[in-house]
Amino acid sequence: MKHVTLVFSLALISLVFPVSSVIGDDTTTFTSVRLTVGEDGVGVLTVDSRPAEEAKQPAPSSSEPVSLKAFGKATVSKLKDGRFDVVYDFSKVTDIADIIPAFVPLPARTALEKQLSIDSDEGVLVLIPDETKRIHLPFPRMVRPPFEMQVDLIGHSDGLLQLTAAPGGYLIGVSLHGENTPEKDVEPSTIAVFERPGPKAVDGG
Repeated sequence: MKHVTLVFSLALISLVFPVSSVIGDDTTTFTSVRLTVGEDGVGVLTVDSRPAEEAKQPAPSSSEPVSLKAFGKATVSKLKDGRFDVVYDFSKVTDIADIIPAFVPLPARTALEKQLSIDSDEGVLVLIPDETKRIHLPFPRMVRPPFEMQVDLIGHSDGLLQLTAAPGGYLIGVSLHGENTPEKDVEPSTIAVFERPGPKAVDGG
């Protein structure tokens, strides 16, 4: 599986089972996942296994650098349509405090700080699950559609990674299953897209 694109509508009736599920071959490693939600409630999900150089998105053609405290040392640009382009380059963003939202209460913040580290030499954020084998990292700021969120990965092929959002009161997301996924009866390299009632806030985890 070199490149998979799944398209789904947020206007769908709530489903108990995944909206869509795809299984790659045994050598599939995921290199990026992108979720785009428009003002009309239509979402486009792209899961990629191509090298990062091939899957790289073009930079915005017209933007103006701005400084927003909420995003710490992330690179922020204002686009012509009024939206913000926010890039977390972990060779430059080196403080964990810059990626933990202000709305996270102190006990949860302290626990989360122990589960995160930044390797600035490699330019990556490292997630370290606790004894529950889970880690939940909210997006640093709540956002509303239209938005596009992309997470670049260094060949994710182990465990389970989920990206979720909750526009319009419905939780939507994608599960990327690697080797040793904690979910039983799920094959490695499975991509599952799901939708169900959820909170009205938007976050990534």
